Amino acid sequence: SLRHREIQIEPDSPAAIKADLDQAETRGEGLLTSEERAELSHQRAVVLDHLNQPQRALSDYDVALRLRPEQPSLRLRRGWALVLARQYAEADFQAALAGQPELDAFEAADAHNGRGYVLALDGKDVEAVQDAEAAVLLSPDRWEVLFNAAAIYGVATGIARVERDNADLTERYAQRA
Repeated sequence: SLRHREIQIEPDSPAAIKADLDQAETRGEGLLTSEERAELSHQRAVVLDHLNQPQRALSDYDVALRLRPEQPSLRLRRGWALVLARQYAEADFQAALAGQPELDAFEAADAHNGRGYVLALDGKDVEAVQDAEAAVLLSPDRWEVLFNAAAIYGVATGIARVERDNADLTERYAQRA
């Protein structure tokens, strides 16, 4: 039984642990209780996080949460996986923008705002604001675009005030929000 066992990850063993968990899932197909499947998915997600594979970890956290929605530690771990997955979100928004001719104006604006928000969360306020401005130019009549651009300016305002201690930049971002 996997219950009440925490896997201690050794620096040289996460891939082997993941392989063992995969094998346990395969061999236990149809035999594991939902609680055991939840624990297996949870432990594999922890290992995948350690292997810097947040997208795959998210999939296992989702399985575990479907089976154990009341467990706050799963939400905590999945939350961190989502934070770590921002680089993948940025890559997806970038890929969408690379295919921009196939996007309508709202979709292109949405992609700019998505990338801008990720950049803002990563402390890249100048690039984030450029994306917000591009989004508003592309689709100035959509409330969703304006709302998301304002959120980017809000984060950028905090960066300018706290990290840059730049009153002029703080005021400029705040005015645009």
